[in-house]
Amino acid sequence: MSVRKGIDGGKDDPARTAAKEPRMSGRVKKALFVLGALVIAGIIIAIICIAVLPSSPAKDEDNPFLCAISKDPFSYNHDAFNGPLYWKNISKNTRCCGGTHQSPIDLLRKDLTCRQLSNITYNTDRQGALPGTLKNNGQGATLSFSSEDLVTDDFPFTNGDDFALISMHFHEPSEHHINGTFRPAELHLVHYNRKYGTIQEAVHRHDGLAVIGIILEQDNVSTNAALNTLIDGIGQLGSPQSKVNVTIDPRDLLLQSGGYYTYKGSLTNPPCSESVRWVVMKNAIHTTEANVLILKSLEVLEGGTLTKYGNERHVQPLNGRPVYTNTC
Repeated sequence: MSVRKGIDGGKDDPARTAAKEPRMSGRVKKALFVLGALVIAGIIIAIICIAVLPSSPAKDEDNPFLCAISKDPFSYNHDAFNGPLYWKNISKNTRCCGGTHQSPIDLLRKDLTCRQLSNITYNTDRQGALPGTLKNNGQGATLSFSSEDLVTDDFPFTNGDDFALISMHFHEPSEHHINGTFRPAELHLVHYNRKYGTIQEAVHRHDGLAVIGIILEQDNVSTNAALNTLIDGIGQLGSPQSKVNVTIDPRDLLLQSGGYYTYKGSLTNPPCSESVRWVVMKNAIHTTEANVLILKSLEVLEGGTLTKYGNERHVQPLNGRPVYTNTC
C-alpha cells in the first residue's frame, strides 16, 4: 500500500477515474432493470393465480364450530368440573358447547313463526317394527337399530335430503321446555343425512343431523304400545353396559295431529355440535307414574340412579334463531 502511494502520489489519476464512472453506472442501471422486471413478473403471476386458482371455502355461518364426536368424560352433575356448566372447557372437542346455536331451548309462544310445513313422513320401503339393541350407557338408555332402513320422506328445512333413523334415547326430565314448563321426560329420535355416509361424518356438517323430540306427560294411563315396549326394555336393564334386545316401530311414537316446532340447534351433550335440525312434537305421549319411575331408576356410572342428577341439559339462549311451527 505504501509502495503504490509512492508511485501515484496518493491521488487517483483523473483519466482513470473518468474511465471507471461510466462502467459503474451501467452495472447499476442493468441491476435496476432486472429487479424491476422481476417485480413486474411477480405481480403478473400473482394476478393470474388469484384469477385462476379456486378460493378457500367461505366460513359456514350456520356452523361456526366443527367438533368431532368426543369421548371426553362428562357429567350431568351441575356442580362437577365436567358438568353442563363447564362442558365447553373439557377439551377442544367440546368447545361447541359454548356456541350460539345450542340446544335445548324454551319453546315460547312469542318466539314462534307460523309456516305451512308438511308432516314428517318416512318412505314405505320398510314396514313393521325394527329390531335393535337397548343399552345402559351409564347416563341413560340408548336403543340402536340393527339397520338404517327407516328413512325420512319429508322433513322440514332439509332440502329433500334423506335422513336415516339410527338410534333413540331419553332424557329425564325433559330437555325442551314449552312456555317455561318442563315435563317428566323426553324421547329423542336421532337421524343422520345419508349423503354423508356415516353419522360420524354427518355430525361435522351443518345439515348433518335431524332429531325428533317427543315429550312424555305423566297420566293415569299409558296407551302407546311402542313407548310401553321401550320402557319395559329399560326396566330389564341392570348396571351400566348391560343390554337387551328390543323391537318397536318408532313411527308409532309420532303423534302427527298436534303438529310440531322446528329450529336449528345442536346435540344436547358433548360435543354439542351445531349440526341438528330439531323437530319437537307438540302433542305429548301420556304415560303412567310407574313408567316414569322406571326411567328414573336406571343405574348410572356415578353411582345410584338417574334420580340423583337426571340427564338433562338446561335450556340455552335462543340468540335470535327463528323457531317455526306448522300449526298456529
